[in-house]
Amino acid sequence: PHIVASWEITGEGSASMFNFRWEEFNTSPATRRPDSEFGQILLDRVAPEALGGRAKRHFTEASYVYELTAPMETVG
Repeated sequence: PHIVASWEITGEGSASMFNFRWEEFNTSPATRRPDSEFGQILLDRVAPEALGGRAKRHFTEASYVYELTAPMETVG
């Protein structure tokens, strides 16, 4: 698949936030399996909890998107 990853830091000082976005295009049917339990746990719970943030993921008609937002003080 074609992958686009981007991130930005918003806010200043202790209020600054890290915003990460991963988007995969031309995904295969295997990528869209609803039963990938390990990946779901890692992306939905482990990563955001480790950083004190939140995550969301979804499919569009053309891609798979994962977004993670966390306080910059826990990321850097």
